[in-house]
Amino acid sequence: MKKHPEGKIGAAMIESCIVLLLLFLILFGLLQASYMVAARDVLSFSSMATARSAQVGYNDFMLEKVARTASIPTAGPIRNPNISGGSGALSASSPGERWDGAVSFGSGGGSSVQYSAERARIPAYLAAESPSQLRAILDYDFWQTSDTSVRVTPVRWASWPGGTLLHVGVGQCVPMMMPYASALADFIPSAVRVRVYSSEGWITVPAIEIASRIEVEDHASDYLGASQ
Repeated sequence: MKKHPEGKIGAAMIESCIVLLLLFLILFGLLQASYMVAARDVLSFSSMATARSAQVGYNDFMLEKVARTASIPTAGPIRNPNISGGSGALSASSPGERWDGAVSFGSGGGSSVQYSAERARIPAYLAAESPSQLRAILDYDFWQTSDTSVRVTPVRWASWPGGTLLHVGVGQCVPMMMPYASALADFIPSAVRVRVYSSEGWITVPAIEIASRIEVEDHASDYLGASQ
């Protein structure tokens, strides 16, 4: 039997490792890209919700609360309320049972522990009277610093023949948390570095700035005038 030289075997193993590394980079790159596309849609929805709130005369503090609650999917892991233990039945179930539960949840047949907690606390969050009350009601990892928290740009008014237009913007530096994100960020000129809180403590990760701006008609005078 003809034996392969050890050098060729070693070279083949190195080539296989390089191919696997490239495949991982491509896979996680696609996952990160899909997450960023979803984040763009979430922030677009958040800017619309914030604009509609400004449209009827809510103050800046209320606009900030609306922007945050409307962009919860980009807020990272939940910190408060603490639901890290999850459901015992969920942790003991099989992958097939978890899939069935996810499908039934999407069809309105159930709810997750986190979703139920968020749904119960969002009204209280919106009703909070001062910023000092917010963290005790609802809080997430990416809300810990201004680096990754949702930002509402100052509302601007502009006159036009039909009335007054409101310009409202919402933006966020969305962290790239997928494996190999640092390697991927080297190929993205607009990537920045931000500090985020994770299970390992404070870490520095790459992030992409995503912003959405909406223009709507100003109807605040109609609502506020009718209430006086």
